Amino acid sequence: DYAHRQNVIHRDIKPENILLHDGSALVADFGIALAVQSAGGQRMTQTGLSLGTPQYMSPEQAMGERTIDARSDIYALGAVTYEMLAGDAPFTGSSVQAIVAKVLNSEPERLAILRKTIPPHVEHAVLTALAKLPADRFESAAKFAEALLSTTFININFANATAESAFSPVSRARRVREAVVAVVALAGIAGTAYFATRPSPEALLARFTFALPDSLHFPRGPIGKMGLLAVSRDSRVIVVAATEGIFHDKGHALYLRRLGDPALQRIRGTDSATSPSFSPDGAYVLFQVGSTLRKVPVGGGTAERVTDGLSDYTTSSWGDAGQIVYTSKLGELWSVAANGGVPRRLTAAGDSVEYAFPEVLPGGHDALITGLRVSSTTSSSDSAFLAVVSLTNGRVTNLGVRGFAPHFVSSGHVVYSRGTGSAYAVSFSLNKLAITGTPTLLVDGVSYARTGGSFNMPALAVGQSGGTLIGVLGRSEYESRALFAVSREGVEQQLLVAPNAYREPRASPDGRHVAVRIGGIGPKEGDLWVYELTTGARIRLTNDSASRRPEWSADGKQIAYLKQVSLTQASIMSRPSDLSAGETLVASAAPNSPDLLQEISLGPANTWAAIRVGSRSGRQGAEIWIAPRDSVAAMRPLLKTSALQVSPRVAPDGRTLAFASNESGRQEVYVTPLPGPGAHVAVSVGGGEEPVWSRDGHALYYRRGNRVIVATITTGAEPRVTRRDSLFVDRYDRYSGFPNYDVLPDGRLLMIRPAGAGATASDGVTVIMNWPQLLRTAKAP
Repeated sequence: DYAHRQNVIHRDIKPENILLHDGSALVADFGIALAVQSAGGQRMTQTGLSLGTPQYMSPEQAMGERTIDARSDIYALGAVTYEMLAGDAPFTGSSVQAIVAKVLNSEPERLAILRKTIPPHVEHAVLTALAKLPADRFESAAKFAEALLSTTFININFANATAESAFSPVSRARRVREAVVAVVALAGIAGTAYFATRPSPEALLARFTFALPDSLHFPRGPIGKMGLLAVSRDSRVIVVAATEGIFHDKGHALYLRRLGDPALQRIRGTDSATSPSFSPDGAYVLFQVGSTLRKVPVGGGTAERVTDGLSDYTTSSWGDAGQIVYTSKLGELWSVAANGGVPRRLTAAGDSVEYAFPEVLPGGHDALITGLRVSSTTSSSDSAFLAVVSLTNGRVTNLGVRGFAPHFVSSGHVVYSRGTGSAYAVSFSLNKLAITGTPTLLVDGVSYARTGGSFNMPALAVGQSGGTLIGVLGRSEYESRALFAVSREGVEQQLLVAPNAYREPRASPDGRHVAVRIGGIGPKEGDLWVYELTTGARIRLTNDSASRRPEWSADGKQIAYLKQVSLTQASIMSRPSDLSAGETLVASAAPNSPDLLQEISLGPANTWAAIRVGSRSGRQGAEIWIAPRDSVAAMRPLLKTSALQVSPRVAPDGRTLAFASNESGRQEVYVTPLPGPGAHVAVSVGGGEEPVWSRDGHALYYRRGNRVIVATITTGAEPRVTRRDSLFVDRYDRYSGFPNYDVLPDGRLLMIRPAGAGATASDGVTVIMNWPQLLRTAKAP
């Protein structure tokens, strides 16, 4: 820390350069630091030379970055501390190249796995020091030292963490004691002890939110409409369905977290799994892959098929008697033995009702379900009701409560959802199989998605005992959004007063207007509007419920967009931004072509346009084609490989193309010269998606995990990345394969998130422990 305050960066921190003398540690061998200073500041590194020792070298050193600051030494200190605790450096290999590859692309193994006696705050401090991006590390060596000593250094969203003690007057000593208990419980340090016993009626209500790792997201799109969460009966284990990168129909799996352990571990054998649930003893996880039901040990292994014929959007439940209840594609309830066998139909879907969301009650003789009244013309979420079905004779009993997805709790309640994203609790008699009280509101803002039918899929799970409720809050796909201009420091300014279902914003070249889609996430679910940002005045650009992904011409007079009338048919259209004329056809795929046009990016006149092309058949693949800017119909392939290339963005000068691709095995951002061929230059490190150019073309923004990153770029025949900076925490809406934000002429970013103070679109799970305490203050709806 002293050296850094003298503006001296060591550049080669390693065990050999730390000497122990009389109980003190002395940093030795500032040779590289002195050599750099003697050579004239940074001139030695401007050639791209990596200085340092590979095992302890920061990612920016390994890449030969021109600018190295004190945070590079902090990374090396983290690597040395990791080796002191674990016995090996965080990354090792048979060659320098192998080590550097791991430094750039891999995450270190959890210290708690290697050595269980390491305190959580020490592990967290070391892993923070080892962050890939300098901005995510400690700002100084002193802060690193402080974190190693502080037992309160745990990454918890304390804004959402509360200790409810206002039910009755309490003494100051009791408030202090309860606050301490809350901190311990939230940090997870005593999580195992807390959940080992069922909370008493006077137990503390505590809430906390844990975020998914940077590399993971909750699935959006069709897969996001399926089950995302499960919690074991004893409330000790949470399972989430998550995915890497932007493609949410492939690559997702189940991840397990024990509430006493902050680690999130992938469950082996759950590739492409959704809709998880637990066996009664918590030893197995039940899940869905397509229309097939499978099970796997909770620790991972080879998944076993149970049965086929599941509905696209539903859940299944494993009862005490060894029977599993699930929903077929026809809205019928079926039962099958947990070890397989011949399924048995419990209920038939007639012309007036469909069934979903079964949860087998204790004893295994009956199940809670959701019924939905339908007709040949309409079906509404308002007609959904809670019911009980007998697993013996299939008799259905309406419980007289409107809602979705019921969960039984041993406290004598049923927790369920409403289509508006709210969670309710109501008293329930297990002996009488009847509702015995009045519903009360527990929490609002539970994320939900509308399925292909009329059911709403809430991201909510409840443990039968232990008093734990978990949910994804604040990211419902259809709730109102707000539009913000966000500075590079993360300062927000709301642009349009009236919230709406905004998506896919594109600012006009002069920054006075924004073209935006209003509607749902899929085809036939939205139209394009043009807003004047200063007044909020708007005009409707399209009125076909099929237009999306707008793109302004360089002069601001035209807006090109995609008209997608179905999942297999789309064309590129254009219309004057002032509505002075109707729309015209720009380009379309031939009727017998296997290609599906999915996105367009326009360069200035006399340069190039880039088009993302997918497949009508739904096969996994995406290519990027280019065409002369003024003759888009004359498309030809530019990036046509087995990898997925998406989000093409032509630079403002028309000479460089930015895009995202999984060609390296993970989603990264690249640039390549136009019109090609040319090298693919990696822009992102450790993951990246949704690239968007600054208006002058000197910077490229992209999203990595929970951060917005900006890279300084030199464009042209040989594009180069000269700098990367981490900006603000990314709590804004994302999209599958298409940038869901833009850059304004003044350098601020045009972002979208759910409306309301503190609303967020980030991937976080809220855990409420001993939630029955909420019933003391909850109000009836």
